[in-house]
Amino acid sequence: MDQVNLSESKRKTKLNQLLLVWVILIVLSLLGAIIADFSQITPILLITVLGFLVIKAQLVIDIFMNLGPVKWGWRLSMSAFAVMISLLVGLLS
Repeated sequence: MDQVNLSESKRKTKLNQLLLVWVILIVLSLLGAIIADFSQITPILLITVLGFLVIKAQLVIDIFMNLGPVKWGWRLSMSAFAVMISLLVGLLS
């Protein structure tokens, strides 16, 4: 009986974590869109929006792709990909 309650508790904790990360992703997306849409584009604002993009990518990599507990090489390659995409977007803007 305790094993069932423990797994139920872990499931609820994981669900709460996923929900929190999802809300953070939505908030960062909205902030980036608002900043980019209603502001004069300056290098500081561009870096801020690209920073949001990197943070969102890292959250997706760690939480939704579940690469947080894997070897550092895999995480590093995925994080490097996210940074490269951000730099590419920044250069094309």
